[in-house]
Amino acid sequence: MAEITFKFDSSEVAVFTEGKVEKALKRALSKAGGDAIRAVRADGKRRVRTRKRMRAEYLAARGLPLTFPKRNAEIDAMVWTMRPTGKHVPLGKYPARQTKKGVSVQVNQGQRKLIKGAFIAKMKSGHVGVFQREGRARLPIQHALSTRVSDVFEDRGMAPAVLDRGQTVFTSSFRRLLPMELRKG
Repeated sequence: MAEITFKFDSSEVAVFTEGKVEKALKRALSKAGGDAIRAVRADGKRRVRTRKRMRAEYLAARGLPLTFPKRNAEIDAMVWTMRPTGKHVPLGKYPARQTKKGVSVQVNQGQRKLIKGAFIAKMKSGHVGVFQREGRARLPIQHALSTRVSDVFEDRGMAPAVLDRGQTVFTSSFRRLLPMELRKG
């Protein structure tokens, strides 16, 4: 499974780890890292959607979860991570329409597939999904699933390109935020 980890190299700022300067440095790093990992998710979401017709809300909420360092973390322990989910995505998260023969769904950009015998149903919870019967009988019914978000990040060049975007945002944010944080303390 792909994992994009963003870690700051503290050896570059070892001379500044004293008192008020260290606190300002931690605040600037924390804010710049947050900006960077959010930019990584935004770029990842944009790149996934160029290949898959997945809903952006699903990617933001479940497909590309972020982890941030703990509030009191030392500079060396600050790590921001985006782990594309390894769970299969329900077909209801893609553009789907009911036809006489089944459900027509568009998973990949520019390609529509027909799933014979499938149907779209709305659950009591409000979830709309695509379902299939396992056999000829009425029950059991299975939730129809698609590829995983992590599969897109396995493509050549995807993860490094997204990480480059994060590095660029981190550098620009840190350069902008450090003088402001130093003036505070």
